[in-house]
Amino acid sequence: MKATIGRSELLKALQHAKGIIEKRTTVPILSNILIEAGQGNELTLSSTDLELSIHESLVAEKVEELGAITVSAQMLYDIISRLPEDSSPELSCHQDTVDGREPFNVKVNRSTFRLGTLPAEEYAEIKRVVSPYEFTMKASDLGDLIEKTRYAMSLEESRYYLNGLYFEVLFNDDKPFLRAVATDGHRLAKAEALDIQFGKNVEGQSLPKIIVPQKTISEVVKLLDKGGEVIVSFSSRSISFTFGGVHLQSRLIDGAFPDYEKVIPNDNPFFLKVPTKLFADAVDRVSVMASDKTHTIKLTIQEETLMLSSSNPELGTAFEEVEVSYAGVPFETGFNARYLLDAARHVKGDMLSIALKDPGSAILLQDEKDPGLSFVVMPMRV
Repeated sequence: MKATIGRSELLKALQHAKGIIEKRTTVPILSNILIEAGQGNELTLSSTDLELSIHESLVAEKVEELGAITVSAQMLYDIISRLPEDSSPELSCHQDTVDGREPFNVKVNRSTFRLGTLPAEEYAEIKRVVSPYEFTMKASDLGDLIEKTRYAMSLEESRYYLNGLYFEVLFNDDKPFLRAVATDGHRLAKAEALDIQFGKNVEGQSLPKIIVPQKTISEVVKLLDKGGEVIVSFSSRSISFTFGGVHLQSRLIDGAFPDYEKVIPNDNPFFLKVPTKLFADAVDRVSVMASDKTHTIKLTIQEETLMLSSSNPELGTAFEEVEVSYAGVPFETGFNARYLLDAARHVKGDMLSIALKDPGSAILLQDEKDPGLSFVVMPMRV
């Protein structure tokens, strides 16, 4: 094979591909990236960890010889990242007549790099799964949906079914919309994307509810800078995201996600309204004095004021009073400051609505301008 391609385009594709590869793998060839030079000046890069795979098609400046080979993803990335920004490296691979090996060559001006290779025929076969359900949405909408929820995913491996983002397609007046939910057992985030388009009518069908692994979500986020639209195809076992020339395919988490509807306290009788930024800034300041282990702050709620406080035997105390609108009985309760901040910082509206019940019950935080966005935070002892 022999091809020439712009450095910046190649570097971005290598970033995508090497993100899939596990840093520690017992299968040497899975540390490599598959590079294929094809007809029409097409250069494709593929990588996989056997659970998640990516296939990206690029347009090379020229392809002089067709062929395919695998080479170390990290080493190739390290080389390309150090080349001049406006350069166009020549990539080639020819059989060495001395020992029969096929070194991979990278040439730019007076620089030449020769990398070891493994045959393309030995690389794991990456088959595109044909999924029964497919819809299109704006990449920006998908990014917004993920950003509002991903932080609440659990990191505990023992609760593997929480180590991902839960998706389900629902209908409102015959129009489908996408809902994402994440929880770690201490908090929950729920968001919705209303503008999704199915290629065929799926109303009345039993669409699978799926859990997308955390790693897959992280790799999807890296691709969102491409903008435009994304095609999402899914079944009960796999999901794929197609951004133009990039195809990302993943297995799903095989497990039952909790009934999140039962967790959301829709019957909390008391409502507190506070400017979003004012609340977030106050929580951030008071949390400085909170314990490094629990990050607990106390909320003392009265008719027109909210007192936030924290204490640390070694450091001292912090108090801040905030004017609020509140209709309910006065009481004190405690929360993890980080959980409150994560929720407040994802509210785009100027006003934050907090529904409360009593010191021992979870609170519901909502954006007044986005009814589909909800955050649940469990209380802590203070």
